[in-house]
Amino acid sequence: MRNPIRAKALTGKNAQRGTSLWEIMVATAVGGALGVIIVGSLFQLIKTASDGRGQADVTTYVLTSNRWMTRDIRMAATTDLPDGGFGITSARFDWDDSGTPVSCLYDLTGGSLTRTCGPDTVVVARGASGLTFARTGSLVTAEFTVTSAARPDYSETVEFNVAMRGG
Repeated sequence: MRNPIRAKALTGKNAQRGTSLWEIMVATAVGGALGVIIVGSLFQLIKTASDGRGQADVTTYVLTSNRWMTRDIRMAATTDLPDGGFGITSARFDWDDSGTPVSCLYDLTGGSLTRTCGPDTVVVARGASGLTFARTGSLVTAEFTVTSAARPDYSETVEFNVAMRGG
């Protein structure tokens, strides 16, 4: 059986029949604000990931190229770099490995720093430019720049000095 007091309240002057315009406007404003916050956060997350990826790529290439070049220059007994030469764009380093002659060439090929030892060519840094070598006695100076493909505005210039075993 229906409660007569409750039935009267639902059909009286105070009964709600839908959503007011004011409630719709408030809900739309709150939803819009949340949408702006979510979209802004998403763009910031994507930018941060892209920046991190660009920096990680450059750091990896700098460390890899530095490791290989330092190792080969330290092992080298001879090089094709002239003593007192500056601004040479490629260099070959030669040494003897337990009776086996080894010769490694560093050069820029298609925007990559490559290391060619015998028939094997390895890319040690992508996005490389401005490779130069200089030599004074047994001290070899190498300099180059690595630029991120993911973030072209991020680059790092590397310069290091390594003494050859020979001279």
